[in-house]
Amino acid sequence: MTSPPAAGWRRRVNRQWILVARPTGLVDESCFELRRAEVPSPGPGEALVRVVWLGFDPTQRGWLNDGPNYLDPVPLGAVMRGSGVGQVVASNSAEYAVGDWVYGMVGWQDYVLASGQGLLGLNVVPPGVDPKAMLGIFLDYLDRFPEAFARLHRWLAEGRIMYAEDVAEGFDRAPALLRGLFEGRNVGKQLLRVAECSSPRGGREWGTVVS
Repeated sequence: MTSPPAAGWRRRVNRQWILVARPTGLVDESCFELRRAEVPSPGPGEALVRVVWLGFDPTQRGWLNDGPNYLDPVPLGAVMRGSGVGQVVASNSAEYAVGDWVYGMVGWQDYVLASGQGLLGLNVVPPGVDPKAMLGIFLDYLDRFPEAFARLHRWLAEGRIMYAEDVAEGFDRAPALLRGLFEGRNVGKQLLRVAECSSPRGGREWGTVVS
């Protein structure tokens, strides 16, 4: 099934932060290089997602080491791995409709292809949930994620869960924000807004930009 592209969307350059060297201590911004690539076209069963928010976690530092970890190291010359939230802008997939919010491992880039890979791929954000709220990270009881999401969704709607966010703007700030996690610069979950998108609740974006 093919969905028509999102209204007002037009193809742009895909900015990408590429890992070009491995740090030996704190993250060094010179380990990354900003490059520009063509925006990929979705093939059969795929959807094109425009990344709106990136999330930052200390675990990303471990992914830069060339050694064993719970995930393979980010290869040199590859887009930096990272979680994020985006909106489907074109789709040839029955699993994703244009306008859907999705979350998962999008990488430090403007656009990514979704192919229905599930939990560590890209997942549709449940209705009524702030997409940014999906950028927390936890790995225990992976098989119970669906149950946990259902309960957390209910508790969030009931006002029983409160969370803090530190929202920055500007795609060029990604490397500095990762380093900042280890220098105490953020208060709450560190997020980076890289695009502006209408939200399913109306308005432009949830939360307040505080950095």
